[in-house]
Amino acid sequence: MFTRKDKSRLIDIVGLLGKETTFEGKLFFEGTVRIDGNFSGEISTKGLLVIGDEAIVHAQVKADKIIVRGELHGNIQASKIVEVRGAGKVYGDIRTPSVIVEEGVLFEGTCIMAEQKGNVLKDIKPKEVHDEKNLATG
Repeated sequence: MFTRKDKSRLIDIVGLLGKETTFEGKLFFEGTVRIDGNFSGEISTKGLLVIGDEAIVHAQVKADKIIVRGELHGNIQASKIVEVRGAGKVYGDIRTPSVIVEEGVLFEGTCIMAEQKGNVLKDIKPKEVHDEKNLATG
């Protein structure tokens, strides 16, 4: 089940692929789309993608926000946040400025935390490291 916060995000759903659906191709949208069935291909959105509990998705995903509660095979690039919740499974790399991975999920891949500059994700540089000499002299 979705939390109250999740439900408030789903108010503007513009599309739904139900449990018994299978779709292959390219999916482009704005707003919120929820996938509860099977999808293979490419997904691109300036909105929220929700991968439901029983969904199996094989796709390269670019989105503002992504919530994964089902199974996703493919790389994710999110300009705002990626959330892997419940029994979610992600097999692929994640690139985003913010990520939430709940206890009990499965994540096999790498995660690059990046900040967004304009429409492009930039790597976050580690803060400058001060050696003892610099600390002593101020």
